[in-house]
Amino acid sequence: MAKGIIVVDVPSKCCNCRMGFVNEYYDQFECYFKPGEEIEPDEEKPNWCPIKPLSKEVEMQLFR
Repeated sequence: MAKGIIVVDVPSKCCNCRMGFVNEYYDQFECYFKPGEEIEPDEEKPNWCPIKPLSKEVEMQLFR
């Protein structure tokens, strides 16, 4: 199976991330990567977060 990459800015906090959203039903902030778990929006990017910075080499190849 082929692999793919979605390029987003690496956030410093969950509230600045495009993968975070407010679940209006439960009135809590959640992440698409951990649905159903409440996340503090102002907390630093957690270790389990799959969004990782690209190496300079990969970045140069993608954005020539």
